[in-house]
Amino acid sequence: GSTALCAVDLQGRLACWIPPRRGTADATPRFMPVTASAHFAQVAIVAVSGTNAPAQGCAMADTGQPWCFTLDSQADVIGLTPLGGTNPPLTQLVGGGSYGGGSFCGLSALGEAWCWGANDWGQLGDGTLTPRATPTAVATSARFAQLDIGGITTCGITNAGEAWCWGDNAQLQAGSATGSRNVTTPVTVNTALRFIKIRSLFWTATSCGFVASGGMACWGD
Repeated sequence: GSTALCAVDLQGRLACWIPPRRGTADATPRFMPVTASAHFAQVAIVAVSGTNAPAQGCAMADTGQPWCFTLDSQADVIGLTPLGGTNPPLTQLVGGGSYGGGSFCGLSALGEAWCWGANDWGQLGDGTLTPRATPTAVATSARFAQLDIGGITTCGITNAGEAWCWGDNAQLQAGSATGSRNVTTPVTVNTALRFIKIRSLFWTATSCGFVASGGMACWGD
């Protein structure tokens, strides 16, 4: 999601680096020092579209606590800080970049969705357009098996394979035919199909699901 790449190694250390450009030698990842209390399991980085702002990232500690940071043009991690809040331990970290900033979500062990970051189109799903500095519960009783953020639209599938989306719906990519541009709480996508994986795509304003019985189905632009 930016000009840099980040990864977590098997020892839980966070590393970020700039990938090789054409005609240059391979770059060596530079590992961030990690305190003994913070070993990471996942990382997501996103670019802030249409600005010169640094990329934003979050890494999920193996305790389920998100730590977030910015990433400069040399792939240096700046301000790696644990987020506060009252959320349960989270897993399956996902992120998406938009004109307003980065948005991130995670799932609890029970499949509850918690999101934070930019919320200019309702992509955090908490019923508002207010950005959140700490994980905030998505306003739904649905429990999810997988999430994806397409910048300003977020989608998830339940254990039963039902598709739900929220956020920007200008091209119906949130699957809502109500005509509302901002869908600030999750709505079920109008289909009887059941999915095993879902993706939401920012630049094409399209959401797609891999159908349990085979193939793919998409909605939006």
